[in-house]
Amino acid sequence: MRIKRWTQEEMERAREQGNVLGMPRKFTGGQVEEMRRMREEGAGPGRLAADFECSPSTVRRTLLRE
Repeated sequence: MRIKRWTQEEMERAREQGNVLGMPRKFTGGQVEEMRRMREEGAGPGRLAADFECSPSTVRRTLLRE
């Protein structure tokens, strides 16, 4: 239980210092906006995936999250 408590305390301390935990985002805000614009113009997830060099599931997840 000590390890769990210590880990939680360190994660809380990191957040308080402004550190972002977890994996960095794959796309910048500008890329997400471009992806949205292209999607509105009719591009499908497969086309967006090819243009942004990722998988179609990454495109779907990105558009749902952002």
